[in-house]
Amino acid sequence: MLVIYPLSYVTLDGMGAPLSHLIISSLVMVRLQRLLFYMHEACSAVGSSNKAAAVAELRQSAEDLAQEWDVAEFGPTEAQRASVSYYLHAHAFSHSNSHDQLFLYRNQDCIRTQDLSLNPDCYSAGAEYYASTRQGAASMIARALNEAHSVVYDSAAWVNLTSPRLDWTWRISLNDLYTALHEISTEATQLAKQTLVTVVAANIALLVLCIVLIGYFVFFMVQPYQNRARKENVRIAELLSQLPTDLEVESLVVSALAIGNNEKDPNKQESTVDKAQDADEADEPLPSGFANLKDLDRPKRSA
Repeated sequence: MLVIYPLSYVTLDGMGAPLSHLIISSLVMVRLQRLLFYMHEACSAVGSSNKAAAVAELRQSAEDLAQEWDVAEFGPTEAQRASVSYYLHAHAFSHSNSHDQLFLYRNQDCIRTQDLSLNPDCYSAGAEYYASTRQGAASMIARALNEAHSVVYDSAAWVNLTSPRLDWTWRISLNDLYTALHEISTEATQLAKQTLVTVVAANIALLVLCIVLIGYFVFFMVQPYQNRARKENVRIAELLSQLPTDLEVESLVVSALAIGNNEKDPNKQESTVDKAQDADEADEPLPSGFANLKDLDRPKRSA
């Protein structure tokens, strides 16, 4: 117990980093979807006031995504750690493990999956967006932010549904980039689960060990008394086997118990002695003429 509990505490303390990675990657995914939504709203808005409102929201979404991605890529600052609770144990994705580094900077394979992507078909070599999807998530995030800022500062005539900036953001951010971020969050989830399973297994082993030790303790504590009671039973049985067969054993036991109780209480001892003397006098033979009187004093026994 003195070893398992401190070990469990230290192990659970290490879950702060993967849980923080999971929170930050989930926030980046949410910020990315929010940026994509307001970019589409800005391009599809009718009227200058509606378009201006959508562009303002797009600017704020881009700033939020840039802040969250800076924390994810380079780690939070001391001010951010002090002000945001989930930044306390946060570390940069680039310093976590090789799996995250591959998806961030060195990925050269198609990362689209059938389950997460709206368009699971990967771009072939020579396609328009082939190079954009083979440079890692970091480059795709950087381009998504550049496209968002370009939509914010473009003229209203260029901000429409045929904008190539919206087309890139819609096709790449919704498929390749989202899948890369989902893989990073899945990796953090699996790491946190493995840590929790290790702690649970250690505590289960401790519980089983405690139960076994308690069982051994109870067994060895009760065993001497059981041996003593068994020997006493054997001894009493041997003594009873030596008694005559026509002896009333129950009366003998009652008399022995009465004598033992009288030794503890002198008053009871005197009354018992008087009763014994009366019984002896009652057993003395009476003269021939007074035999019937003796029979009157004795209680009649049932056949």
